[in-house]
Amino acid sequence: MKKNTFRILLLLSLLLPFLSVAAALVIPNENLDKVSDYISELEAEYNRQLLSDVWMAVTAGVVLAVVAASYVGLFMFKSWARHLFVVAFVLMIPTYFSDGVYVSTGLADLLHDISNLLSGGLIALMYTGPIKQCFVEPDIEQNT
Repeated sequence: MKKNTFRILLLLSLLLPFLSVAAALVIPNENLDKVSDYISELEAEYNRQLLSDVWMAVTAGVVLAVVAASYVGLFMFKSWARHLFVVAFVLMIPTYFSDGVYVSTGLADLLHDISNLLSGGLIALMYTGPIKQCFVEPDIEQNT
């Protein structure tokens, strides 16, 4: 696999979640709107603590910083970026449990799932495929 092909797949894994959100916002769905309104009513009755909201905002900020740093490093084929990408991938897991019930369209779910599958494939490529050699940093002793 060539470096540019890897970069295209990386960009695609980054863009698909945004397309997923756009699809959910743009494509009208009356049933989805009714269910979302009902969920909002139920959540309004449930009193959230301010501390948990602050904790989630801080956690989300840290996760976003790790994700951004990992993508930048992966585009430049830095060795540390592979590990940071895996850490970011693992740090995203609690976000599935943090915000309660979420309803979306089938297209939005499909795009999000494809992005997750692509990210998993990228992890496999970074550690096992021929692209792995692009992430190996040369020893300092060899350069002198």
